[in-house]
Amino acid sequence: FGGIRGLDTVVGPRYLAVLPGTGAIDDGPFIGLNRMPVVADVLSGDLEIIVESSERAGMRRGGVVSYRGMPAGRILDVELASDSTRVRSTVLIEERYAPLVRSGTRFFSISGVAFEFGLDGFRTDVDSLESIIAGGIGFATPPDAGAAAGTGARFALASKLDQDWLEWSPAIASGDLSSESP
Repeated sequence: FGGIRGLDTVVGPRYLAVLPGTGAIDDGPFIGLNRMPVVADVLSGDLEIIVESSERAGMRRGGVVSYRGMPAGRILDVELASDSTRVRSTVLIEERYAPLVRSGTRFFSISGVAFEFGLDGFRTDVDSLESIIAGGIGFATPPDAGAAAGTGARFALASKLDQDWLEWSPAIASGDLSSESP
């Protein structure tokens, strides 16, 4: 559950969280937030992009963004587009995974559980517990992915992973991917 913040509020009582201050004495007034802010250590090489969909589809504030099942970033915010025709998520991709996001990259929902019943029987796909609770999206990049995405780039969210995307093997130089994200 390392990536899930505030899980205890789902199964237990509400609580008050605080962040360290500057050390200066402040007499107030103090104003509480209605929801906990997503704490993201934004580094200069991190990539902030927009992922859009016709519905929420697994995009949840604080949800994980993964590449090949590895956590590569977080969903910072989810809101309606200004014209209310789409759901728009602000996504932060960690610096070491940022080179993998290209103009041809495809994003897809990994929001937990999928059920399928057909002539060949009943099938269930269950993702990680974190994506079931917090939601999440994944991305795949084709070999001919195009130019590197810049901050503010926009991508459409597919409702599910296309199985062909699992075969994509882009040869893209990236940061030190040997250690896992916290």
